[in-house]
Amino acid sequence: MLGVRQYWHITCVAPIIRQFVTSLPQPALAPHQTLAVGSQPLIGTSLQVLQQRNRQLRATLAAIPWPPLVSFRLREKTYTLPLTSSGQMRDGMDAPSLQKLEYLAGFFDGDGSVSNRCSLHVGQSVDGVAVLLLMQGAFGGSIIRCTNGKGLQKPTLVWQRFGNSARCTAGLLAPHSIVKRRQLELTAEGLPVPADKGDWSLKLDVLKRSDSSVVGACTWAYVAGFFDADGHIKQQKAMASLVLVFTQKHPTVLVCLQNFLARQLGVKSHISCVQNRWHQLTITKTSSCKAVLQKMMASGLLRKAAQAHLAVKLTKQNAAQVRDAMAAMVGNQGFLRRFDSAGCQRASAISAAQLRAKKAAEKGDTSLAESLHADVERQKHEHALLNAVTMNKQLLTYISKIRGMYHEPIAYKL
Repeated sequence: MLGVRQYWHITCVAPIIRQFVTSLPQPALAPHQTLAVGSQPLIGTSLQVLQQRNRQLRATLAAIPWPPLVSFRLREKTYTLPLTSSGQMRDGMDAPSLQKLEYLAGFFDGDGSVSNRCSLHVGQSVDGVAVLLLMQGAFGGSIIRCTNGKGLQKPTLVWQRFGNSARCTAGLLAPHSIVKRRQLELTAEGLPVPADKGDWSLKLDVLKRSDSSVVGACTWAYVAGFFDADGHIKQQKAMASLVLVFTQKHPTVLVCLQNFLARQLGVKSHISCVQNRWHQLTITKTSSCKAVLQKMMASGLLRKAAQAHLAVKLTKQNAAQVRDAMAAMVGNQGFLRRFDSAGCQRASAISAAQLRAKKAAEKGDTSLAESLHADVERQKHEHALLNAVTMNKQLLTYISKIRGMYHEPIAYKL
């Protein structure tokens, strides 16, 4: 299995792209307001001006395409896309180890898909390609570019397997799967004669639309794979407090995970329905989170291994540093919405001041309460202003990062 320290090298088609990038729109700022990355804070700039500037920068960022991903570099080796396997999955071929099959079944349950063409697919953003290489090493198949990046959306890749090779792969994964076992079993049977293909596709569609999960036994390798696909680590604000979340549309697999964690480690967890759209299993006790992470790391956790390594070492003393380091490792879903360490401290100070004002009002100390409320409003304004300054720097840095890819290789460390 691939290690945690991985370096990516994105190569672009240089001559044509360089001409193209020069025509990209620049941030819509007045000449005297143009900011270089790393410039001094915008002293004297009003909150409204900063917010307007950030809206312009966000629009600029959203319109900038990433250079086409044609190759990546991992462990001093360059891979050129499309990446095809010389080996073919067939009857009698040596199967992957049991732990690897369990891990990959868990990951496929989270991020894999079965198509009505009797094919298997797993998609990931470019910084998750390690799992796709693991799939290819175990089952063969090809890895191709799926979508180009644009703005905050990173390029995506997909591992895919077709025909008889997909049938063999499905047959290996199915016994260890929970969420997609019946879909994999249907694929392992193969497409019927042409006259019956419609019925086969209808059966697959019914399985996809319902909770077709099969209650089964979990293993730590399966849990690690599922968490790599559909789990995340949350650090509560900037404190030494962790939460683990497993997410899935239907609850069956989460119940299996919940029972497994309770039997193995006595972990207490909660399953809830979110917005009537999906379900999540949540572990809120920090010591339990660390114990689960350690078990998953020992069982092949890959995609989120670096985050897990930081999380298990979380203390009160290093909480701020761990939060910043973990924020740099996750995807862009929360980009521009996450507070930095200073922002977390300001938010905590505002909450504390609001509580003091409430207590003063409850005691009838009107003068003190009014004074504290005024201080809260001042802190809120300062908080919003500093957050806007931070967002401005983040936007400029990201815009510069994408544009820089057109002129020189960019290395990503996961």
